[in-house]
Amino acid sequence: MPEPFNKKQSLDNYIYNAINKLPKSYCVLEPNYITLFNYLISFLVLYFIYYDKSLLLIFLLAIFRSFLDILDGAIARKCNKYSDLGHKLDMYGDYIYTTLLIVLIYVKINNKFIKIIYLLIFIYYLYIIYNLLVYKRLPNNKFMILLEDNTIITYLLLIILLFFNK
Repeated sequence: MPEPFNKKQSLDNYIYNAINKLPKSYCVLEPNYITLFNYLISFLVLYFIYYDKSLLLIFLLAIFRSFLDILDGAIARKCNKYSDLGHKLDMYGDYIYTTLLIVLIYVKINNKFIKIIYLLIFIYYLYIIYNLLVYKRLPNNKFMILLEDNTIITYLLLIILLFFNK
């Protein structure tokens, strides 16, 4: 997993540190179950966007989804429950969520702002290709670290939805 630019101010780092201070009794939590629950939250976000539900609710669920995305890795590290299956579930869940989010935003915003979506699609799929093919050889690439875990693109898309929705 890529390291954040500034480890001291990273949200991931705050959550990892908080989890590390918890007693071992929290190791009853299964990271893969957290990841699977995150799939449910992801589909709720997408459902609420599709049916034009409250943007506040959408943002709150998206923030909760980001927290769970960090939490599953933190629990896996603290409790030594890291697995290839968990890594793949997390990675593909992020890809599916962001891809469907891009499609929904594309459908929801005015054509006037479509170039922004095309740019985000290009950047995101460049990241996916990079992550799948090259990541192990160039782990310290600052541009790709910026896109780590799709959080930045997700919030850019939600902001676009907020301001440019039909």
